[in-house]
Amino acid sequence: MIIKSFTAESAASALKEVRSQMGGEAVVLKTRKVVDECGRVAIEVTACLDRPSVAQSSRILSSRSNRVADAVKASEPSEQASEQVVAPKKAPAPVEASPAEPQVDKRLAELEAKLAQLIESSSKTTVTQVTAMLDGFTKAAQPQGASEELVRLQMLLADGDVPETFSAAFLATLMPDPDSDETLTESARRALTSSLADIMEPSVTLDAGDTLIVFGPSGAGKTSMIGKLAAHLVGVEKKKVRLVSLDDVKIGAHDEIVSYAALLGVELTEPTGSNEKLSRYADSVTLIDTPGLPGDDKSFAQFAERVSKVGASHRVAVFSSLTRSSDVADIAERIRVMQPTHVAMSMLDVTSRHGALIAACEATGVKLAWLAKSPAGVGTVHAPDPARLATTLIPAEVSHE
Repeated sequence: MIIKSFTAESAASALKEVRSQMGGEAVVLKTRKVVDECGRVAIEVTACLDRPSVAQSSRILSSRSNRVADAVKASEPSEQASEQVVAPKKAPAPVEASPAEPQVDKRLAELEAKLAQLIESSSKTTVTQVTAMLDGFTKAAQPQGASEELVRLQMLLADGDVPETFSAAFLATLMPDPDSDETLTESARRALTSSLADIMEPSVTLDAGDTLIVFGPSGAGKTSMIGKLAAHLVGVEKKKVRLVSLDDVKIGAHDEIVSYAALLGVELTEPTGSNEKLSRYADSVTLIDTPGLPGDDKSFAQFAERVSKVGASHRVAVFSSLTRSSDVADIAERIRVMQPTHVAMSMLDVTSRHGALIAACEATGVKLAWLAKSPAGVGTVHAPDPARLATTLIPAEVSHE
């Protein structure tokens, strides 16, 4: 691995140097503003190349040696330097800039600063990806300030852990309306509300005879989701509920279900075997808890087969909002084999970074139906509200500094 820093007057120039010496697959590690000996502000981009070729190693190391040699040579006094000290050259007359140039320079400077923050926020951004973003932002035919606002929106979505694929596709569709007083941020929030509504199903109804089974990673809040859903069905919808636990792995899991059944006054059914078809209770809504997803492929295949044999009408994949969206996507890919019908998210009260729910819906290919707070939180499950989630990801008050 080779790690090297490149300094230039702008982020674009520094990235050009990185690409020239290390190639487009170099990973940007960080970026920062630096001040040279003359007091000029520059941008330093640090990048690394994991497996450089012999030619790349030679080029990078050679460039580094040449730079050191030039620095040593520059530090040595010379007659020409002495003459320049005695008789300095006359400074050239300043060139007057047109009125439009300072504005352009200011906008580009703001773009460079925002781009630098973007680079620093992602440790896996390659030089090619960053260069493409810069080209898109600076070359887009948009009103003044629109490009800067796009950068801010991208940063907000990245901070909300929204998957990059969703974020890029969403931002690519945004275009300011010259006939509207609505800002690009307001337009983006409205468009995001519409996009989130497309991946949500807020009006799922459970009736007598329906069977709902939950599955997901350990700690996702499956048992808590079962208890809160049961409380809603019994307390609000006045329906008969039956609870079942297939969790024979977690210590105390059965006792937890027993406690919910006792508190709600509902029937607790003990499974008689892994092949029992639990969808045969026509007088009630049957809610089934399961253990955490097994890690090894053989145990996971057996678990998936057991879930399939239950014959549930509603198969709900439960995820925690505290799990990174990239990890949620990986887990959801495995869960697809169990053909989930809905997604549920827990622990929404612990974080405002709700990109994981987008990742879960994208990876499973099904819609979000239920949301819940942390296991210790008060209340039941509730239907997702796309407008509220959109406002969380793109706040109403956005700084324009």
